[in-house]
Amino acid sequence: MKRGNSLISIWRQQKMQSIIAHGVPRYNAIESDINTIKNEADLIVTSTFVGFVARQFQSHKKVQIDWEAPPKNEKEEWNSEKQEYLQVIARLNTILGTQGYVSVGQSPDSTAHGIIVGLPSELSERERNEARNYMVPRDPGTRSYSLPGIGVSLCELVATSSEEYFGEGIDQRGAYIGMLMSEDRSHMSSQIVEPTHRVYVNHNPWKPTAEYQGWGTMRASLGKNQTDLARNSTNNSVKNPTDKFGKAPSPEKWNSSEYRIGYLHGMTIAIGHATYRNNEERRQRYWPVEVIAGTKTTKVASCFACTTYMIAAGFPPTSMHLGRSESWVPPAFGYLETAEMSHRIVSQGTREQFRDYYRSLDQEKVIDSQINFVNVWRDNIFSYIDTGFKILANAKINETMNLPLRRLEDILSPKLFNSSEEHKEKVSNMYLDALTVHKKDWERLKNVFGI
Repeated sequence: MKRGNSLISIWRQQKMQSIIAHGVPRYNAIESDINTIKNEADLIVTSTFVGFVARQFQSHKKVQIDWEAPPKNEKEEWNSEKQEYLQVIARLNTILGTQGYVSVGQSPDSTAHGIIVGLPSELSERERNEARNYMVPRDPGTRSYSLPGIGVSLCELVATSSEEYFGEGIDQRGAYIGMLMSEDRSHMSSQIVEPTHRVYVNHNPWKPTAEYQGWGTMRASLGKNQTDLARNSTNNSVKNPTDKFGKAPSPEKWNSSEYRIGYLHGMTIAIGHATYRNNEERRQRYWPVEVIAGTKTTKVASCFACTTYMIAAGFPPTSMHLGRSESWVPPAFGYLETAEMSHRIVSQGTREQFRDYYRSLDQEKVIDSQINFVNVWRDNIFSYIDTGFKILANAKINETMNLPLRRLEDILSPKLFNSSEEHKEKVSNMYLDALTVHKKDWERLKNVFGI
């Protein structure tokens, strides 16, 4: 028997559980193929986004999705993709009808500007625009933030001196570093310099099969069929498992059916620190920011998953995109004990330079300070999915969504759960599960809308 046929034979014997049905005893016997799982993930994320937009409109707030500035050498491909993107947003506006209109903007040019700011939600629209304008550099084409104070050198170090200070491998997609900016924008604090952290998730996480090792990593993929799924899992079964963040510690957890990989973003960590400091230091308040490092990170905007959390925490972003939110996780209990810095860990030289300020993750500042935010986030995600489902159920969408729609309708019924809190936790975890099936969010909308 050929290896491919052997793999298919083996994996046909494995139960691949539906994302939507996962964790609900009544539906434990439900099995799914790869295409159904992908459609479920797309429907869950699309329902969340559509519901998010509708709820924003109900609160009389504008919604703008930003498209990144065109790369210098890829304008033709960029323009082609943007046309598809605009078609998706146009279809979204048709589905929303009179509820409101989603506009498309452009995020700042990443070669000249590399800061995303979580602006306090109590700011007026005028104040928010003033803050955005302040962050536009005076010298186009160079990363110059015009920020006086002790933290400026560190801010520019993060943005421009990538590999020298953050180690080899920093210059790639997704190099965002969480930091703090003073409310009066007079300086950047040098006490927090946090890249994305890779964590182990052990809260009964969904995986396509229990045997899939390292599920959730940025290289993990469902592939096109069960042969690909088996091969991906087999390739991940190594003594020193890695992803783009480098080697992973605790390979026994990597290989365990009880864990999967998640990513805690620098912005999320910065929100915890800003909240902690703002509660302790009344004279100087801080805003959470993310600074782009390297040259291959081009989106000066927050991903949709991070945006939902920033809004729940009261720090909506200066810009939002519909790209990838790969295995994003909120700052929940249990993650920090396994959290690690990626290969972006600051070099020894940088540690020495900022030794008085440098610190590791802190339970009190990163987790405890955000307990209420996580609860609000779960409530919001439940509301988004419930609202989005109702809108999509009455819209003309891709027929391949019929089965996922029926399953989602069942899970949104409170009859299956012992309490409203249990129900909200299941639905919000389902959203996190969907984010482990990696794909650009706007392409998920395209699939669901049948474009």
